[in-house]
Amino acid sequence: MITPLEMKEKRFRAGWSGFNKKEVIDFLDLLSSEFQVILKENRKLQQQLEEEKGKQKELLKRESLIKSVLVNAQDNSGKIRQDAEREAELMLKETELKVEKMLAEAHQGENRILRQLEDLKSSYKQLKAKMQSTLEMYSKLLADDDVI
Repeated sequence: MITPLEMKEKRFRAGWSGFNKKEVIDFLDLLSSEFQVILKENRKLQQQLEEEKGKQKELLKRESLIKSVLVNAQDNSGKIRQDAEREAELMLKETELKVEKMLAEAHQGENRILRQLEDLKSSYKQLKAKMQSTLEMYSKLLADDDVI
């Protein structure tokens, strides 16, 4: 690649009818200046391009990280939901078992109370029968005592 300095220092041989030396030098100076400006702009654009590529690379990394975080969050939310459902199911089963146990205990208590009630009724009947028997006996004794 030719540099602006090479353009500026380029010299042509004068020919028989040749070019106007001053015009050629002025034109080469102009070309050299313009080419130098273009090269500077090109370097600047190359730097900007490299910076943009770096930014793009960083943004792609961030995007990848964000996607990864989102996927993990979705996985975790699914796992959390499943765990919560499992835990709720276990709590429900535990509660059902406790209720069944409480009902069984209540039935046992009810049966115990009913047996005690039956025992009391039976004891009452026995006591009543004894009292009647005792009263009848005293009544006979009193009736026999009148005979004496």
